[in-house]
Amino acid sequence: MLEFGARLRRPRLAIFLGVTLVLTACDTQAPSTASPASSSSPSTSAGLSIQGTPPSTAAVGSAYSFQPTASVSGASATFSIQGAPSWMKFNATTGAVSGTPSASDQGQTPTITITLSDGASSTSLGPFTVSVEPAGAIGTGSAALSWVAPTNNEDGTPIKGLTGYHIYYSTDPSSFGNAVEVNGASTTTFKVTGLNAGTYYFAVAAYNADGVESSMSNIGNKTI
Repeated sequence: MLEFGARLRRPRLAIFLGVTLVLTACDTQAPSTASPASSSSPSTSAGLSIQGTPPSTAAVGSAYSFQPTASVSGASATFSIQGAPSWMKFNATTGAVSGTPSASDQGQTPTITITLSDGASSTSLGPFTVSVEPAGAIGTGSAALSWVAPTNNEDGTPIKGLTGYHIYYSTDPSSFGNAVEVNGASTTTFKVTGLNAGTYYFAVAAYNADGVESSMSNIGNKTI
């Protein structure tokens, strides 16, 4: 999760038209099993493919799990992981990670990368991190977002190098204090999890490979 105030804005040489946000109804499952966070765009290499969105948060004393989706063309392949904290267990056959952090694990994990390899080529998911929060600090509410990707700049020229999106949200519509990065131009859905009771406001902005960001979308809201 990114801090809004920490982002760097580059000069806007060609400003995107804002994306169109649609806030859809969703359940309020706990975030331990239904939590997009870091990267959902597929990574492929020579017949190998791995994708998924690892949960970005975990709670002390609660189970954490993530199972990437992978496909292999031809030879069998195995998974490996780098940067996993000691509480996170890894299955080299399926690529799944799981575990239950303790109080001493609070804070952000090192950068984690899951790699799929068949011996001749490899492809990776990540890097991503997991923020371990105190027990009870993570809410069980969630909000499903979807949006329509922009196709043109404000001057009418086609967008080139669309790379991903930033989702901004807050309980104050005049100050978006939280942000999540969604990699991949083709990813146009996301579920924000770990929300406590209250009314939340959401907006989405697109960005390109040069870090140029669009104007924000319309604002959607949901009461948890």
